[in-house]
Amino acid sequence: MSELTGMASLKASLDAAEIVGGRTLENLAEPATLWNEGDAADGVILVLGGNCRFSTMTPFGEFEALRIASPCVLGLSEIAAGTRRQTSLTTEGTATLVRIPEAEARALLVETSPTATAFRRLNLLSVARSIRSINRAIQNFFDDVATRDEEMRKGGSGPFYAIRPSQPADIERVKELLAQVGLDVPQLQQLGLTERSYSPGEKLAHAGEKASEAFLVQSGRVRVSVNIPGVGEEALSILGKGETIGEMALLDDAPRSADLVAHEDPVTVFVVSRDVFRRLLDANMQGAERLVATILLGLSRRLDEGIARAISFFMMSGGSGMGVQQMQGFPDDLPDDFVDFQELDEPLDS
Repeated sequence: MSELTGMASLKASLDAAEIVGGRTLENLAEPATLWNEGDAADGVILVLGGNCRFSTMTPFGEFEALRIASPCVLGLSEIAAGTRRQTSLTTEGTATLVRIPEAEARALLVETSPTATAFRRLNLLSVARSIRSINRAIQNFFDDVATRDEEMRKGGSGPFYAIRPSQPADIERVKELLAQVGLDVPQLQQLGLTERSYSPGEKLAHAGEKASEAFLVQSGRVRVSVNIPGVGEEALSILGKGETIGEMALLDDAPRSADLVAHEDPVTVFVVSRDVFRRLLDANMQGAERLVATILLGLSRRLDEGIARAISFFMMSGGSGMGVQQMQGFPDDLPDDFVDFQELDEPLDS
């Protein structure tokens, strides 16, 4: 396990502990259904120990769309969108969790407290891990398990284009762009943002590469896509002005799971470095919490789109597609100070 992966594990555990505070832990001794497809969304669930699976019933039987390991926060996307549950959520074996009501989850999205900061960070990591799992499943949907495992082992191998030069961003243009989506970050000049342009069809980033930056789209549209062997490119999302893209790989330093391509027209982006992005996550500047909340909600929408696409692939395959086989979590060799919530007899104090 790399040091960065270990740090991601540790930070997720510490953020989970901060969110728990003095809440009562719910310990489940056997598999349980946390919500059913079509249920009203009345809150989110912080899973502290154990694994969960998202599934839906189809004419071809049950389809498992996603599996994710703790610690994670689940269920925010339907809260934000005001929709019913897209899939059922069940635990696998024993689990430890905390339920956070809708009103409190909404408040934690934009508050400036340490608990709110931890809530946003762990949500972002949970959604990023889930999207990465969906992207891999879609990319290898019609392959057998051996082929898929080989593709995953390749990771970030292969040549990639060098990062093209940037120029300092015009802060007034950045402010204007953020204002259009209702955001105000007074300390923007401290971020050191740069500006970069791409021609139609040019790649901003490549699947499998190590990431060092994210992008805020200033003009044009960016296509998020994966290559399906034997099929070709599959567009997962098309993002436009004011949306952030490429941030997932900065959360846990995993390789990028999709290509980012200038879609049809020229694209101009403001470039956010890894260091700046992590400063935003830590809420070390005025207005950062609302910017991070906006990024989180955008990722949540993309996760919903990914789950819906995976389900449609399963239906198109007549139930023969492989579905999601890997668990998105952390390695077993976690840091010594990783918090194992399943070992706790009493809830943590706030």
